[in-house]
Amino acid sequence: MERIKQAIPNLLTLGNLACGLLAIIELLDGQMSPGKASLIGLLMLGAMIFDFADGFVARALKATSPIGKELDSLSDLVSFGVLPGLMVYSILKIEYQAGLPGITKTMELSWDARLFPFVGLIIPLLSAVRLAKFNVDTRQSYGFLGLPTPANALFFLSIFLIFWIDSEGVPTRLQFLAQFDGRPQGFIGPQLFWLHNRSVLMGLSVIFSILLITEIPLLAMKFKDYAWKGNWPRYVLILISVTLLAILWFRAIPLIIVLYFILSFIDTRIQKKV
Repeated sequence: MERIKQAIPNLLTLGNLACGLLAIIELLDGQMSPGKASLIGLLMLGAMIFDFADGFVARALKATSPIGKELDSLSDLVSFGVLPGLMVYSILKIEYQAGLPGITKTMELSWDARLFPFVGLIIPLLSAVRLAKFNVDTRQSYGFLGLPTPANALFFLSIFLIFWIDSEGVPTRLQFLAQFDGRPQGFIGPQLFWLHNRSVLMGLSVIFSILLITEIPLLAMKFKDYAWKGNWPRYVLILISVTLLAILWFRAIPLIIVLYFILSFIDTRIQKKV
């Protein structure tokens, strides 16, 4: 019976890893489309659900173990490190090819078009550093120091979905704006177009990757109790996030990440005064 209890959280962790692997296969296999992008997004969300469930179940069953902790980090590296890094790489590759009309596989790309898409791979590299630090850092039992890998992955997933669903992978601004004639989501799409501009996206990749390994105190969604006092930043984050997601869906994620930083800063200042 004890072996079964120990195995259940690890099986959930493997569900996280399986979702990440399937998403990577979909990303690399064949022609991308809005429908395929949506499937990749659902697989990453599935990985996040498994990631939450394994820790919750392990605590509930009192079945935490050193192996489970290591397995969790290895799975997170694939689902929330490698996957978003490849998403950024794929977008940058298209954006750099966009300026070459009539390009074929036999044409020679410029050095920057071949090199700069690899900037996206800084995400899995520094995600690995973050996860290794987290495993040995006893200070992060209740709060986070640095941006959590799932939050970072969600941010880049939103850019990926905006690129493939709102713009359908069309990288030129005029084509992008033209396709929103008569579409109800058109008022949202153009305002977020700048997020996958190649210079902006490379900058965001570097900045957010550095945030992974900095020691900025950030909120963890762990409640010591359910009282409003002491937990109000978490309740505010949940309430506003749910509202924004209901209105904007995946387009709300960049706003939620900004709100997360703001509330974390406020919470840190309050904790210092206590």
